[in-house]
Amino acid sequence: MNVDYWDEVSSRYDDRIFDVLNHDKKSRIKTLIASHFNHRKNAIAADYGCGTGKFLNILLGIFNKVYAYDLSLNNIRLVDEQFLNDKKLHTSTRDFSTGLNAATQMDFILSVNVMIMDDLKTRWSIMQTIVNDLKPSGHALIIVPSLESALYTSSKLIEWNIKEGIDHDRANSIGFDRPNTKQIQTIREGVVDAGGIPTKHYIKEELISLCRYHHVDVLTLEKLEYDWSTEFIHPPQWMQSPYPWDWLLYIKKP
Repeated sequence: MNVDYWDEVSSRYDDRIFDVLNHDKKSRIKTLIASHFNHRKNAIAADYGCGTGKFLNILLGIFNKVYAYDLSLNNIRLVDEQFLNDKKLHTSTRDFSTGLNAATQMDFILSVNVMIMDDLKTRWSIMQTIVNDLKPSGHALIIVPSLESALYTSSKLIEWNIKEGIDHDRANSIGFDRPNTKQIQTIREGVVDAGGIPTKHYIKEELISLCRYHHVDVLTLEKLEYDWSTEFIHPPQWMQSPYPWDWLLYIKKP
């Protein structure tokens, strides 16, 4: 995993990284966590890939102890500055792809847009780390980009072009980047260009199969929907539901 890249991103984190929490209009993530853990006063949680700490207030309000891990030392320093006096929070840099388990097993792990790199081995290593670090009967909430949503968004851009009077032969190219050979090769793995970065996107059945491979139970697999403004600058008024989405995967370790 590229530590230098994420240290560079941390200086402009809010501009570079999609804010899932802010766009979770129905507060689905907070509601789901609270419904399972509000009554468990001694539960331990962790944010795997905490970034600058956007989800930590939610976790610290529910759990007795919270671990915040990130690959970037700069991100961890920013988190430490924000939560300087909170004794429930423990922070550290960590590469989840190394196969090394945490010293403490967790009741709950949050992982938001972490398993998104284009390398298959790295993604599977991260998933195995999450599973290994959970206590028996522990839960994890994993957010990842949807490949179906990415394709659907492309179809809406084509529809937009047609509505603007562009002929059908050109409607599927206006506003799109020209794919290079590497992009064509990786689309079979669900790797799509996102802001110039090859980013893994998942289909629903793939996530179910991934959980089956890692011997965890799927409790919830649902759409986390966002406004069209997350995909387009000034989307037209007619562009309404169905909306684009990420996959929200909630699992339990047997």
